[in-house]
Amino acid sequence: MKHKGLLICLLVFIFLGGIAVATGLVFRVQEITVDFTNTPQLIDNQNNRAVTSYEQKAADVTKGKNIIFSLNRDKITNAIQSSDPLVRVTNIEAKFPNKLEICVQERYPMYCITQGSRTAILDYELQIISSDARLVKGLIDISGQFIFDSSFASFHLGDNIGKYI
Repeated sequence: MKHKGLLICLLVFIFLGGIAVATGLVFRVQEITVDFTNTPQLIDNQNNRAVTSYEQKAADVTKGKNIIFSLNRDKITNAIQSSDPLVRVTNIEAKFPNKLEICVQERYPMYCITQGSRTAILDYELQIISSDARLVKGLIDISGQFIFDSSFASFHLGDNIGKYI
């Protein structure tokens, strides 16, 4: 009989612990850190403003989320990368019980496409990272006949910087 009471207490404790984990009472995201895996050269990270901005974007997506069951890494990546075309999320790691560590990397210009007065600066993944013609020097120039149609490509500088070609 002594063991029966102990077994019931143990089962109740396990049941309550399972409910706490399942509902996210224990493993809710409470702390987010963002670190660069390289040294930013184009991103103005004065006083860690860029990092703070990325942390806020991640917090907006993960607010109140359970780190085990409802963490959507794609949404976090999209939130950060859509806010700054010069940054790429390389890793998102959950640190138990309630911390997210996000590693980002600055994208470097590699290619240049110019048509008329429009310029697009692309990285090695062909992600448009800028329209600043001052970055053109030393880049691989892609030239030829281009068809820039909204149904074919997203080469609309200004509002859509960061879209893939």
